[in-house]
Amino acid sequence: MRFGPHDTVTPMDQSRIVNCTGCNAPVDVSQYDPLQQIACPSCGNSFELLRRFGSYTIESQIGLGGTSVVFLAQSDALNKKVALKVLLSEELLRNPESAANFLREGELTKKMSHPNIVEVYEFGVFQGFHFMAMERLVGKALNQVLDHMQKLSQDRKGGPAKGESQDKAMFKEPLPELVCLEIAMQAAAGLGAAHALNLVHGDIKPENIMITNDGVVKVVDFGLVQFANAEKLFAEGEGYSVFGTPLYIPPERVRGEPEDFRTDLYSLGATLYHLLRGLPPYRAKDLTELAIMHTQAPLLSFHAVAPNVSMTTCKVIEKSLKKNIKDRYASHEELIKDLMFAQDLITQPHIREVKPGRQVLADFMISLGLAPPKEPEEVKKKSWAFWKK
Repeated sequence: MRFGPHDTVTPMDQSRIVNCTGCNAPVDVSQYDPLQQIACPSCGNSFELLRRFGSYTIESQIGLGGTSVVFLAQSDALNKKVALKVLLSEELLRNPESAANFLREGELTKKMSHPNIVEVYEFGVFQGFHFMAMERLVGKALNQVLDHMQKLSQDRKGGPAKGESQDKAMFKEPLPELVCLEIAMQAAAGLGAAHALNLVHGDIKPENIMITNDGVVKVVDFGLVQFANAEKLFAEGEGYSVFGTPLYIPPERVRGEPEDFRTDLYSLGATLYHLLRGLPPYRAKDLTELAIMHTQAPLLSFHAVAPNVSMTTCKVIEKSLKKNIKDRYASHEELIKDLMFAQDLITQPHIREVKPGRQVLADFMISLGLAPPKEPEEVKKKSWAFWKK
């Protein structure tokens, strides 16, 4: 396995040692992460850990997950800002195997060069810290867009109703159909690059699909990536994260059956369902019950629960969510073809004048106030009310 040029330890070496900026004595920092303040046990000097990270200068923390932290950093080699993802010390101490998993994620993601997949520039180990230097994305994840839509809807209605049911409490204002179709098409195109390498993302959900300010969809976080038809799911961490996200989990994973690209298409279909209805396909009291529902509970007619969605799009969702993997789309190209057909029906001139493609998403993000307009008139032209027609 190849790593970045900053390697100073072997992949399985869990030590994290830096030299004190005051007395130059070696300091064990295995329980710390970059930017934290360290007190030298030899001289008492307090210093900031790894503001300078190899050829990167860390500017600020921009994200924190269960296993890693993400920083905004300036790359000397690339002469631009990047997202620097670093494996958390706590995760490394808790699960030593996470180091190899993390680097494997970097290696496989770097191979999947596609406009709709987050780009990995470099990955490796620097002074015991496992890292990935990735494309800096300026935009929002779909779960953030859903939350923002919900807030806009509640503001217009004067806030949430008192004593609302659990279903109502979980409800998110659905996204416009045309926007959802464009998101699904771009995400499917990105997944096609992974599928071409016989890889399965393994955790497609709103949190792992981003819309950039210029309307490009990016599939992110390949932490659960595995080779198709692998006997055992390869994943970092423990617990249900190894299992995937239950709200969008494919039936074959619950049953312990082989997985392939159609596994990701199921999760993408479940995500599209959530975006268009405002609720995921199944809801339950606990994770086990929820997972079982994906294997056994019948899927109601989508048109019955989302009557404003076109029949063509409803059929796409229902086919994507077939419980038998053989009944789903035979390729991501086939799925994209149906999504494009649904989009064409909506964008007919007598229905609505729109510019299909990434401009649809760029306009949508601007209209919600989630992206800055290039020109003031863009906000007026595509107001939030426009998308609610």
